[in-house]
Amino acid sequence: MKKKSIIMIVLVVAWMGLIFKFSSEPGNISSNKSASVLKALQGISNTLSNEKKKTGFGYTISIRKTAHVCSYLILSILIFTASTYITKSQLRSYRNAFIISFIYAVSDEVHQLFIPGRTATVRDVFIDMSGVVMGMCIVGIVLSIYKHKSNKKIGQRGV
Repeated sequence: MKKKSIIMIVLVVAWMGLIFKFSSEPGNISSNKSASVLKALQGISNTLSNEKKKTGFGYTISIRKTAHVCSYLILSILIFTASTYITKSQLRSYRNAFIISFIYAVSDEVHQLFIPGRTATVRDVFIDMSGVVMGMCIVGIVLSIYKHKSNKKIGQRGV
């Protein structure tokens, strides 16, 4: 296995470890972190600060769900990249990224059943998978742009 493949596998496992670490935090600690992020955002945006007075809880939930989406978006891109180095097939890599991310999302929710103040929900798996789909869309767009630029360079050489 090449050095790049090993590095990518290590990055995937490290990112999974980070997700696991955050999922292992009791509900009150997780909520406090979300509230801290909200306070930081309020310092940046006066609009958000004014709206918070109306419904702060909704913003905390939004921050938590956004974290789900972003975590799994990054995970899917990392898995896709690692898989591409290993399989040399983009189609298999898309499939691998989707399946591995799905299995990890489900296992993460099951893991949360054993953490005080946390729950497991199918809704969170769907939220996680929306991040995976976004990640795969980003990969597709980037690969399309790269392919388009490569084709232009080849066409320019032939002229």
